[in-house]
Amino acid sequence: MSDLYKLPKIVIAFLAIAGTIALLLISDPPHTFCDTQVEHFKEVQKGLIYNNSKDFHEIKSALKREKKNCEAENSPGACYDYFFHLKQILKDLRLLSNECKAQIFTDSKVKKTLEEALTLMTALAWRKEALYGQVSKFNWLTRSDLALFCKIKKSWTIQYGRESYQRLEGKILNQLPSESKNKESILKGSILSESCLKYKI
Repeated sequence: MSDLYKLPKIVIAFLAIAGTIALLLISDPPHTFCDTQVEHFKEVQKGLIYNNSKDFHEIKSALKREKKNCEAENSPGACYDYFFHLKQILKDLRLLSNECKAQIFTDSKVKKTLEEALTLMTALAWRKEALYGQVSKFNWLTRSDLALFCKIKKSWTIQYGRESYQRLEGKILNQLPSESKNKESILKGSILSESCLKYKI
C-alpha cells in the first residue's frame, strides 16, 4: 500500500479512473444487439406473456384471462381472443434475429406460454369418443386453429428439440381423461397425432 503512495499523482488518477470504468462495465455492461431485441420483445409482450403492473384486473395478463375463459367455455367465441394473441406472440417471436432467439426461448415464461397453449388446444379438441371413431378428433377446432397448433409445435421442436417435444406430448397425453390406458390409442384419437404437413406453416 505504501508503494502506491509513491506513484506519481497522474498514475494514481489514471488507475482510479480505470478502476471506476471497470466497475461500471461489470455492474452495467454495454447493451448488445440481442439485449435490445429482448428488451423490446418483453415490452411488446407486457400484459400477455408478462404481467402488466398497471392492469386493473386481478390477473395482470390479458392472455391468462383469455386462456382461463377459453378453458372454461370451450367454444370458438370464448377462445377467439386467446388464439388471436397466440398468433401475435408467434409473429413477434419470428421477428427476432436467429442469434437472439435463444435468449427469449430460455425464458421460463415464454416456454410455459407455449406449453400451456399446446396442452389446452389438445384438451379443447379431446373427446374420448374419438378413440372409437364416433366423433372427429378436432371437435370444433378449425383448419386455422390446427395451423396455429402446428406453428406452436414447430416452434417448440425447433427451439427445445424433438426429445423435449416428445416428453411434453407424453405429459399432455397423461392429462387427457380416458378409460383407455393405451397411450398409442389416445394419441391417435387426439390432435397430437395430426400431421402438420397438410398445413402451410
